[in-house]
Amino acid sequence: MPRITPETEIAATEAEPPATRAVGDPIMVGLDIGYSNLKLAFGPRGAAPQVIVRPAGAAPAHLLAASINGAPPEQHPPIEILVDDTRWIAGVEQGRLEAGWQRTLHEDYSTTQAYAALARAALILTGARRIDVLVTGLPAVQAADQARVSALQRLLTGRHFNKQSGDIQVGEVRVIAQPIGAYLDVIASVPDDEIIDRIAYGAALIIDAGYYSLDWSVIVEGQVHQRAGGSSLEAMSVILNRAAALAAEVAGGRAQPATLEQALRTGRTYLYQCGSKLMIEDLLEVAARETTPVALEALRQALRREVRNIDLVILAGGGCRFYQAAAEALFPAAQVVIPQDAVATNARGFFAHAGA
Repeated sequence: MPRITPETEIAATEAEPPATRAVGDPIMVGLDIGYSNLKLAFGPRGAAPQVIVRPAGAAPAHLLAASINGAPPEQHPPIEILVDDTRWIAGVEQGRLEAGWQRTLHEDYSTTQAYAALARAALILTGARRIDVLVTGLPAVQAADQARVSALQRLLTGRHFNKQSGDIQVGEVRVIAQPIGAYLDVIASVPDDEIIDRIAYGAALIIDAGYYSLDWSVIVEGQVHQRAGGSSLEAMSVILNRAAALAAEVAGGRAQPATLEQALRTGRTYLYQCGSKLMIEDLLEVAARETTPVALEALRQALRREVRNIDLVILAGGGCRFYQAAAEALFPAAQVVIPQDAVATNARGFFAHAGA
């Protein structure tokens, strides 16, 4: 497990406004560290949380590409920290990192230095000195592995030194299955009585469409059915890779999934491929039609032994809308729901869990 060195110095201030609270007040934190985005929801118990979403780029500081004089100001200034006595930066676009750096994409993500750097950056972004309860998530299969859960709790619990503003003390750390965050967020935020009724008395399938993995859980009348949960690697990265390949097939050149990912995150509707201007939505729609049925096949197989019919499907995660058509085809009798701001839904749900 990477060690986050206590003597950590922050080299950049954060652009997001601070929460409306006294600096010393303890807060609750919901933290969702993904492969593509870092999401956190935080604030006092019982209050509406402040939400921050940052790119999940993290690497040793010397791999940060230099900015050119006259370039537009950075939307997300890098946060500088020490991990295992090495200067790291976190919270930047993957495209800001030198070409020789390989991003982490494997199941042991939560044990890596990149994950540790992002966790440390998230604590700093809260602006807090004390965090009473921090809730985060792991893929459904990993959340059932007590060794993984304990290792993550050790990483996050206790004293974290920030030279700029002093110690950050983290009290209780809870680790739950990723899709449960979306379930809790829907309960807390959706005003539709029909949806709440299906949650209370029916069977809900929660699908978390992340960058690296597609995770799911089944909750029947408030009870998690552990054997019905699972994960698939046919996730958003597969859609992006296929869309980037389609762009190369149309216009030539190399596939550029990182460029496509950044454009999608920033809301840009097009990209340039060898001088051709291509519409991102067109590329993603074709790629999704080709890949999402494969992604949901593992889910369908996992639910064969589930005795209850699915009454509600909750789609969460930055890529969830690309799975909507496949989910509706697979569960035609169920109501399919996508929460508002689906990118941050897990973090908001984790925050709700922290305050419970």
